[in-house]
Amino acid sequence: MDNVNTIRNRITNKNKHSRLFVLCISVMLMVCGVLGVLIYAKGNSNAEIFGFKIATINEKINAWVGGIFRTSTGKEETVSNPINNYTYLGNNYYKTDDNVVNTIYKGTINNITKQENDKYYVLISYDNGVTAQYFDLVDILVKNNDTLTSNQIIGGYEEKFKALFMRGNEVIKYEEIFNRN
Repeated sequence: MDNVNTIRNRITNKNKHSRLFVLCISVMLMVCGVLGVLIYAKGNSNAEIFGFKIATINEKINAWVGGIFRTSTGKEETVSNPINNYTYLGNNYYKTDDNVVNTIYKGTINNITKQENDKYYVLISYDNGVTAQYFDLVDILVKNNDTLTSNQIIGGYEEKFKALFMRGNEVIKYEEIFNRN
């Protein structure tokens, strides 16, 4: 008979959750709602809710969160973004992590030519005195005479790309580009 009573109790109490569980779910739903409103406000600066500009609330939250993660000096510090490093494959062929070729420094496009294999050749003069020749590129995002910023996307490639780097009349290795000699 005890087993029957236990089963009846389980059946009648099966949909009851602990108060802690209900509280946690409620808090999570409210947080999701608030985040949704803040995301909407980030994209729409004129958004209002109950007569309050959401952008103002968003700015206050950003200031508070920014204060938590500020450095001890109180000044903003720039974190350098490493250039998309080329991995050397041999015979002047390289690859990157994302099949995209980025500029190494600021520079200028001197020449873009379509090769016989329907891929592109790009010649860039960098401001640090290095001239780079890129072969076997596809989906070119630059044009002749464009002025380029550092780490700007030149184009993509399929499996690998060929690159020759020169300082003056001397061919140099990729690693030597960063030496200022």
